[in-house]
Amino acid sequence: MKQQTLNMVGNVWQRARYGCLAVVIIATMGFSLVVPAGQAWASQAEGQAMLQRVASAEQAARGSLMPMPQAEAGAVAKLGSDGWQFSGGNITGVLQRALDDGNVRVIELPVGTFTIGAISLNAAKNKVVRGNGSLTTLVFDASQPQPPFMNTSGGRAEKLLFTEFTLDARWQPGRKTQNAFQLTNARDIQFYKMAIKNVAQSAILAQGLGAGGGTPNLLVLDTVVENAGLADQTTGFGVLVKDNSPHAKVVGSRVVGVKGGMGVGAHATKVGAPVNMTIISNHISMVRSATAFEGIGLTKGAHNAVVARNVIEPSFDNGISLSSNNNLAVQNFVSSAWNHGCSLEGEGNMLVANEVTAVGHQNYALGEHNDYAGVAIENGTRNTVSGNKITGGDMVYAVKFNQAQRGSNKIGHNQFAWNKAEFNKKPLASDVIGDSAPDYHIALLNADQRAAIASNAGPTQVATPGTPDSTYKPDEKKKEDTKKKDDKKKSRSHDDNGVAPQQHQQQSQDQGAFDPSRLIWLAVGIIVLIIAGGSLIALFIYYRMRKRQ
Repeated sequence: MKQQTLNMVGNVWQRARYGCLAVVIIATMGFSLVVPAGQAWASQAEGQAMLQRVASAEQAARGSLMPMPQAEAGAVAKLGSDGWQFSGGNITGVLQRALDDGNVRVIELPVGTFTIGAISLNAAKNKVVRGNGSLTTLVFDASQPQPPFMNTSGGRAEKLLFTEFTLDARWQPGRKTQNAFQLTNARDIQFYKMAIKNVAQSAILAQGLGAGGGTPNLLVLDTVVENAGLADQTTGFGVLVKDNSPHAKVVGSRVVGVKGGMGVGAHATKVGAPVNMTIISNHISMVRSATAFEGIGLTKGAHNAVVARNVIEPSFDNGISLSSNNNLAVQNFVSSAWNHGCSLEGEGNMLVANEVTAVGHQNYALGEHNDYAGVAIENGTRNTVSGNKITGGDMVYAVKFNQAQRGSNKIGHNQFAWNKAEFNKKPLASDVIGDSAPDYHIALLNADQRAAIASNAGPTQVATPGTPDSTYKPDEKKKEDTKKKDDKKKSRSHDDNGVAPQQHQQQSQDQGAFDPSRLIWLAVGIIVLIIAGGSLIALFIYYRMRKRQ
């Protein structure tokens, strides 16, 4: 019986081996078509999800702008009239009184240029401080020992909106170095269409003190920071968020002339970390200094940030530095980086569709010979570098592995122009390199898109006091949004970004749209697999029938 069984199996194999071999070949061909097409489809879908995440983050930032408080009796303090008079050009006293008054909800700054001393925000809650756009300027008296606006660690500043005026710190060398807005353990502080100029240290500092201290939910929206960090130390940022200050949002702002710190920076300490930060659509310009910083930098612990569609012209360190984990950096543009194009030190970061046009400029400027790279991976792992374009300058390596290699990085579909080698060290076996890395099909920012970024930042320009008041009024936000939606429907020649429909259609296709050819190959692969499976079934049925005969 055993011999008969063996003979039967042998006979079946002799008859079926070529058919089985053909089926295996067909199935292999099917898998070779289905798997890559499926992976490409999934990568493009992930690219679409990235762009949607950016759009949702910006929408959430703009949607968080606080509405006008209820205009109850005595709720509006119109400085200069109605019991809020002041003499001379110094409004420190009357502004402080309005901020301390629990009944006041709206503080209207008058037209003109006025002097202020040190203003305390310790007792200020649920207030809007509103000027008249370009017609209102507050000049800081630099002889004061404290910053222009400050909430101390024991203060209770909460839900404050500063909008439509300019604060000019007018710092000069030899004077006390201070921040412009120093916020410690505050909450929900917002800046919209503001201008903050000529500051020795940081224009806006959101920080904490004490266990768990921080300033959560900072919003810097459509605001101008011009000339910060003039003292050229190491703490003069455009916007610095540190300690336990989560959910900070810096969107649509112009941060220029920053000297003694980063343009926008996040810094974690033992007190806590500014996680979940949003840095989108800002125009950042650094100036050469003794300390030399990048335009955007996240230190260790500042996890889960969205850094997208920012223009940095130029950076005097790395173009962008991400030393924390799980950040998304997509569609940023850096005109020139003195050091590496981008630096990744954390884990799980996504560096996608960013452009840097010159790397290692410090070598040219200082006559040095450092090995700068398009992307430096500093002891990082599980990072993805895809679809970036980094060219020009003195780029020794495309990718440089610094410190210990930890592997599991995905690097592919980039345009790098290096002058020595693609890698300074051989990638580890766990790294995914080249075409095997995901391709998200997200387009780089074009020149028109870059020019439009932060173009509306700063106080509303008003010609003369007699012109209609076009400054922002928070209670009219819904009306403005409705009007914008109506304008979109009426407009047939351009979209929201000022791009003609034909151009936008091509951009949309580039930015993550499914490639029809991949879909065709996926269908072909599935059909081949069906044929292979059907063939196996047919062979099985055939030999079962032969056996019965």
